[in-house]
Amino acid sequence: MENVIRCQYRGKCKDTVCRDDLFLAAEAVRILVEEAAAQKKIMTCAMFAYEQLVFLYVEYIGDDIFYQPPAELFSPLSDILMPWPGFEKDTSWAYMEPVFYFDIPQSADQWERKSSPDERCGRIARLIPEKQWGYVTHHLDIAEEGAMIGDRYQFISIHENLLFSYYETPRDREMVNVKRTDKKSIEIDRWKEADPRSHFIHFEKANGADFLTIDRIFDVGC
Repeated sequence: MENVIRCQYRGKCKDTVCRDDLFLAAEAVRILVEEAAAQKKIMTCAMFAYEQLVFLYVEYIGDDIFYQPPAELFSPLSDILMPWPGFEKDTSWAYMEPVFYFDIPQSADQWERKSSPDERCGRIARLIPEKQWGYVTHHLDIAEEGAMIGDRYQFISIHENLLFSYYETPRDREMVNVKRTDKKSIEIDRWKEADPRSHFIHFEKANGADFLTIDRIFDVGC
């Protein structure tokens, strides 16, 4: 039985690239991704942007973790993205490590949406470098405990001190927790005691919120 693997990535457009250039390249990617979705290779894909930064959320059908998006699907973006320094070679994307979720895919059938979302959304947040591992530790503990109930499709990953959060609306259409338990989360109380807001460098545009909602460039999914 095929599974679903979720991955998130971060890239940066070259300084000379404008939003129209991004939309043009992204449209070519969207067509390729739709073909991959029709072939049951991808379940969901969405790309978002903030200024020159771009963020990618992908649900791959299969068991492989792709630390770089497959070139056959995402190569139209290569010419507009800055190279990301790598240990062995430069890449176009930085893989973002998962730190928080309310559910884990068990199979493609189990993960398939019961109803299509109204919107696929992306948010970003910046963490104070000295406190970022406190955020990561608390959220990994909450996910590992598996008792907190929330939006099945929310997924938060980190690269450096930057968080990217994917979610779908309405957020209450599939509310679950990892362990399928009625037990109260202890770890969320520990996180609340750690003064959550003190971990963030707040965006002025976010009007006091910890996360800033960013522009969706394209999305594909059922």
